[in-house]
Amino acid sequence: MEELDELLLEAVRSRLMSEVPLGVFLSGGLDSSAVVSYAHRAGLKPIRSFTIGFDREEWDESGDAQVVADHFGTDHRVLALREQDLSRNLPETLLALVRHFDEPFGDSSALPTYHVSKLAREHVTVILSGDGGDELFSGYSSNRGIRFAEMYRRLPQWVGKRLLPALAQAGAGCLPRGKRYGAQRAAKILRDSSLPFETMYFQKHTLCAEPLLRSLLSADFLEQHPLDGDPGCPQDILEVMRSDLPVLSKAGYADLRFRLLEDMLVKVDRMSMAHSLEVRSPFLDHRLVEFAARIPPELKMRGWETKAILRDAVKSSLPDRTIRKGKRGFSVPLREWLRTGLSEMVGDYLEADGGRLPEDLFNPSGVRELIAQHRKGEADHSSVIWLLLNYAAWHEMYSSVSL
Repeated sequence: MEELDELLLEAVRSRLMSEVPLGVFLSGGLDSSAVVSYAHRAGLKPIRSFTIGFDREEWDESGDAQVVADHFGTDHRVLALREQDLSRNLPETLLALVRHFDEPFGDSSALPTYHVSKLAREHVTVILSGDGGDELFSGYSSNRGIRFAEMYRRLPQWVGKRLLPALAQAGAGCLPRGKRYGAQRAAKILRDSSLPFETMYFQKHTLCAEPLLRSLLSADFLEQHPLDGDPGCPQDILEVMRSDLPVLSKAGYADLRFRLLEDMLVKVDRMSMAHSLEVRSPFLDHRLVEFAARIPPELKMRGWETKAILRDAVKSSLPDRTIRKGKRGFSVPLREWLRTGLSEMVGDYLEADGGRLPEDLFNPSGVRELIAQHRKGEADHSSVIWLLLNYAAWHEMYSSVSL
């Protein structure tokens, strides 16, 4: 633990060198709070910290960030975003995101990242972030799911694979449409947990299952590009998945190699550079990454406690509330927004005759059915609809550009 503490301090200290104003993204979670703590130890004065506040309690972490800001006496700034204002400007913001990504990009957390980067750039030119902490130290809630699955697979197959998922799915069908999401999610968790680890991991991280994907793609496209169940990920990930490493180590490698590199860092890079803001990530210092790769999984996840060794390393310097705080994620209420602020755009881009999706690639009736199910509350297709919206906007924006 002492070596981890020293590596974290040096990783932060080396990234404080700057000839321009520097600050820290502070969500109030463990990773960003740890960065503030080590910046304080390294002598950064003043520490400028930035966070986003929302007017809905279930996705507002500004209170947690304020606790850390008060603890270290940072020059703390909060951008208060009202759902009504965000919803009203969503179509224009989505198009701005597509322009900055310059490719279809379907992670909706790009929205708050875009706004917090704008806030920070009004005061600093360089910012430190907590990116990488979840991947290095088993911080995702899915890691608890992996541990649950290890125990669940010990049940007789007829119970774990058939009976319990069927009961959960049947229970979901008895609930009012607007309340089915939780039960449907529980049924999926049970179905996934009975599968071999490699299959379970890919299914948990697949936004669009193969049957749904078939319904969304055109017959011509499927004929030319048959779906064969291949997850389509890089060979090195497949090799790790099929190795004899502990399952948490396999998940950590895949999270780092795929989720972090292909999603999180792309998102942060494009959204920050949209405002000419440089982001530095101390957790991705190569010495720290190499050290974390050698840490046994049981030290990263102790029972159901995620990031256990990181919590131990920083518990003396952070408020108890921060140490106990669970993972919440940097997200927006996309499910509701697709029925409100983005509803008209969904209709225009995805449902109307001659919509913005190319018909040689997509099946219009399948897309309309997907949206209808979401609007009726029969299923939560928000992630897939967001992907389709991004693709449609990107296609319209660039399809006429000649190379």
